Amino acid sequence: MAYFKRCAAVLLCVALYLSAVSCTSVENGDESSAADTSVFSSSADNASSVDTSSSSSADTDGSSAASLDESSISDESVDFSSNAPSEDAPSSEEPSAEEPSSEDPTSSGPDSSAESTEAPVDDPEDSSTEEVITGDFDLVGPNLKLDRAWSNGGMELYNTDFRLSDALVQKFASRFASFSHAQSVVLISMDTDMVFCYSKDTKIATASSIKGPMALFTYRCIDNGDLSWDTVLTYKPYHFQKDSTGLVQNSPFGTEFTLKTLMDYMVRISDNQAYLMIKERVGAENFEKMIAALGGTRVIPQGSNWGNITGLEMARVWREIYYYSKSCDSGAELLDRFMHAQYNYIWRAIPQYEAAHKSGWSGKAFNDAGIVYADGHEYVIAVLMGRDGVKDSSSQFQFNFVTQLLAELMVEYNAYLDGGGTDAPAFDESAGEESVQVESSSEDPENSTAPESADSADIAESNESTGSAESLE
Repeated sequence: MAYFKRCAAVLLCVALYLSAVSCTSVENGDESSAADTSVFSSSADNASSVDTSSSSSADTDGSSAASLDESSISDESVDFSSNAPSEDAPSSEEPSAEEPSSEDPTSSGPDSSAESTEAPVDDPEDSSTEEVITGDFDLVGPNLKLDRAWSNGGMELYNTDFRLSDALVQKFASRFASFSHAQSVVLISMDTDMVFCYSKDTKIATASSIKGPMALFTYRCIDNGDLSWDTVLTYKPYHFQKDSTGLVQNSPFGTEFTLKTLMDYMVRISDNQAYLMIKERVGAENFEKMIAALGGTRVIPQGSNWGNITGLEMARVWREIYYYSKSCDSGAELLDRFMHAQYNYIWRAIPQYEAAHKSGWSGKAFNDAGIVYADGHEYVIAVLMGRDGVKDSSSQFQFNFVTQLLAELMVEYNAYLDGGGTDAPAFDESAGEESVQVESSSEDPENSTAPESADSADIAESNESTGSAESLE
């Protein structure tokens, strides 16, 4: 009997010990959650107030008030050596295996698309002592003319005598009709300027795909002598984006970064804080002048960090990146950055081809755009898909299917060219005469409004004049 009493006493002690450990774990978890909400307590305490080990895989254009319940991310083992993102550890923009992944279109992760008030993008204490961007530069690529040659059910061909096969036309028609959200798709042959498009003028939320155009503009400012790769930018509290992507957020406020480091972070690992710091320095209004010179309308609404863009506007930017990469060493360097940028959804959809790209996804859109190298021919593509929250798996499905159909189109057009097709490049003789006049780095609002798209009903949800939480990149 004494033996059994001793055994019972031992078991009771073990039970009490385990109970105490459990209570301690719960208390620590509460403290961690509380720390996540104390983002701006002090710059010195930034590393502890932001729980970087449980940051969401989100691309956030909202302020710290926008709290997203997403999975943890890893800031380690970022693989810059391949188009394919690392499979060994969750990346800075994708959910880990512990949570439903955006990589699985059938998953239904938490909805993180709630609107929030956007954090200020200008430092109220800025004394404007930095050098002002005052240069101007010519566009490298020739102007793109659009001479429509064929249309069918919203699909169009420009600058060509080529025609899609009847079977491919039917595949595209069925695929486009099956999708209930806004979509804008453009393909441009860099051999001839043949253009295939669907809803080319429909505005879609940019998410992080905006970082591609922003990188091009920044490179041109450096070429023009307005900035230097050694230019130092300071990480400040209003740059912080809760539940965001990248490495800058792990540093204390007040940390200084060179523009070269921020460019690397912005393009290769889609660092949101790096993007905001670069955007602030070059000036959104200056950036818009490049978009206008390329034939586009306003992309970033005044007062917003992100924006809305059409497939044609995005494709024009990437066409300019293509020509810039051929023109000088700095252009080749930028292209190399895009070749090694992570989250390459073009490559994942059509792995038979290499692609330089910049993707972006949120509760409002799933996008990727770039340059595809297809069997000795080169194409610019922009595939922009509207989205109804991060639970909406249809946008990624649609992106994959449409991109695969574009690959079929490339095969048909390659055969047309290789078989003696004679589409001549439709270059405008006035190419190179347009220039970007950049007069100020200020982002003070000017008297202009964000343009209305051709499909205002579909775009209404994408308007971000007050900012929104960009979840999942």
